[in-house]
Amino acid sequence: MEEVKMLLKQSLSFSKNLEEESASALNQKGVRYAEAGDLIQAELYYKKAVKKDKKYKNAYYNLVVLYELKKEYHKAKDVFNDLDCIIRKMSK
Repeated sequence: MEEVKMLLKQSLSFSKNLEEESASALNQKGVRYAEAGDLIQAELYYKKAVKKDKKYKNAYYNLVVLYELKKEYHKAKDVFNDLDCIIRKMSK
């Protein structure tokens, strides 16, 4: 497992400056961490993606799923409500 985490960190370290990374790239890093079982890092990257682009729906969706996996239903509901508001605004 440690070897997998080390390889994951190596594959994710292609860009050292998070300011230059897109929301999509940050979200994808979160997905990779989640797949490796590191939900703490996954959450961190999903939140960074949301901060980078408040309208990037995939990161919100992934946060909802992550919080449900962690049985943090109140957080999942809050993020889902944020996502719902974004979708409503975009459809106007």
